[in-house]
This record gives sequence, C-alpha cells and structure tokens, in this order.
Amino acid sequence: MPIRSVVVALALLGATLPRHALAWGATGHRLVSSVAAASLPDEIPAFLRAPDVAWQIGELGREPDRSKGSGVIHDRERDPGHYINIGDDFLVAGGPRLMALPETRQAYDSALRQHGTDQYEHGYLPYSIVDGWQQLRKDFGYWRVAAIGERAGASAEDRAWFARDRQLRELLIVRDLGHWSHFIGDASQPMHVSVHYNGWGPFANPAGYSQDTRSKRPAASGATRPPARPSPPSGWPPRPPSCAT
Repeated sequence: MPIRSVVVALALLGATLPRHALAWGATGHRLVSSVAAASLPDEIPAFLRAPDVAWQIGELGREPDRSKGSGVIHDRERDPGHYINIGDDFLVAGGPRLMALPETRQAYDSALRQHGTDQYEHGYLPYSIVDGWQQLRKDFGYWRVAAIGERAGASAEDRAWFARDRQLRELLIVRDLGHWSHFIGDASQPMHVSVHYNGWGPFANPAGYSQDTRSKRPAASGATRPPARPSPPSGWPPRPPSCAT
C-alpha cells in the first residue's frame, strides 16, 4: 500500500470537517474495530470467524491509546502517529502536500524540517496506517506458509512444528488487526486530521467556526460515552447486513 493510497481518504475527511468534533475514545475505537472485524469479506481465513475474534479485535483496537503514558521515550515517539495536522490548503505545516506525501517517514520528516518543524510536531498518521498494512501483509504471508507446511511437511515432526507456528501466527494476526485498526479509527476522526483540533485556532475564520477549546484532541478520550468493560455476549459478533469497511 503506497502512501498515496492513504491520503485520498484523509483529504476527503479534511474537506468535510464539522463545526464541532469529539475524539472517539475507548468506546468509539471499540465500535470501529469490532464492526470492521465483523464485516470482513467471506474469503478471510476461518479462524477470523471464531465467535470471540471480532470482540477481541474491538478490545485490542483501544490499545494504542491505553499504552499512552508509558514513558517519555515511548510517548514522544508514538503519540504523533495518531494524527496529522493538515491545513485548509492540504499542506502539512506549509510543506508536504497531503496528496503527494513522501514515501517514507524519514523523507517526510526531512521535508517538514525544511519548514522549521518535524513529524513529532505535526504528526505522521498516514505512515502509521501504511506501517500496519505492511505488517499484516507479512503476518498473513507467514500464516499461509505455516498452513501449507502443516499439511505438506516432510515429516510428522515438521508438520507438528508448522501447526504450532500457524497457531502462533493466528494469535499475532488477531492482535495486529486490533492494534492497527486503531489508526483507521483515528483517521476517521476529523480532529486527528486537521490543524483545527483545538477549536478553529489562529486561522482565518470567515464562517465563524467554533473557537471552543474543550474539544482539544488529547483530552477527549471519553467523548462517545463513559468507558465500558463489556464481556463478549453470546453469539457475538452479529453480522451487519451491509457494512463496508
């Protein structure tokens, strides 16, 4: 997945920024991730249809936020991966254009530094999404190899090893689907893809958009409703009749 495949959706989101927005919080991320998991196409491997998997992915979709506050090195490296400050001109800090972002984070950061800032100030969310997609592509590749080896290994010992490896791969895939789905949820949240994340801010405002700073991006962790701690209900997940992700 090239970086250009990600920015089209982000451009559309930035163009439709509402007057008031709140962060998804734990409940919103749980909903985005679990509904996406329940809506995966029919050709996915059978283990992703297990009754608890969509619930697990929904719970794991919260993890990148729950890990915040782990420490200075952890937070300063990872927190900017949840957002990107896109201007109304579709430029990031007056530098890279959203529809033509550099292919790597290093090149993106270098371009921002030419404008007196960096990726840690203005965020690198599109690169988080591509990072996750590339990891999952590798995950499924290893799973396919293990599944073939389990059936066609040269010896019983080989087949047993591949069977164990397949089981481990399935755990990793569920974990990675949940973890990286978080950033898709972030990209669907207008405050995570705009310079106007703390009220409209110090920008031209002829339409009179709100300057209310109470919706500031880092502070709205429970905006959808108070956090819940559900157990997976019997028969979960329900299959939505038509819910593309």
